[in-house]
Formats: sequence, C-alpha cells, structure tokens
Amino acid sequence: MFQEVELTMLKVDITKQLERKFGTDKRNWPSIDTMAKAVGVHRFTASAWLKGRIESVELDMLAKWCDYLGCEPGDIIIRD
Repeated sequence: MFQEVELTMLKVDITKQLERKFGTDKRNWPSIDTMAKAVGVHRFTASAWLKGRIESVELDMLAKWCDYLGCEPGDIIIRD
C-alpha cells in the first residue's frame, strides 16, 4: 500500500558561500568570532556551521546566515 522512499540526507555547507564572498584563501575569511558576532550566535555554533556539523536548522538562524553571506537558503542547505 505504501511505497518505500529512499531517504535523502540534507546538510549545511556555508563554505562555498564564504569562498564566493571572501575568496578561496581562508586567510581572507573573517574569524569565527567575527562571524559569530555578525550572525548573533556563540562561537561554537558558528564553528559547527562552518564545519557542517549541524543536525537541525532553525529558520531564523538560516535567515541570519543567508543575510550575512548574501545568499539564499538553497545555497547553504544541500543534498548529501
């Protein structure tokens, strides 16, 4: 009666947007503390976003990262 559906995993990846905004040389990227302050999160949360270690996303947080990076949610949340 029900059809099985293969689960597609989604993940957060802000790296490409950071490269687009600040260049591929990570030395030109803002510090974790600077990004955290700009987005309004703790540095550990900003670090988790940078490393893609986010398991759930609040929409307001996603919007803040999009505003900071100048991108759309689909640019950050990708299929794995």
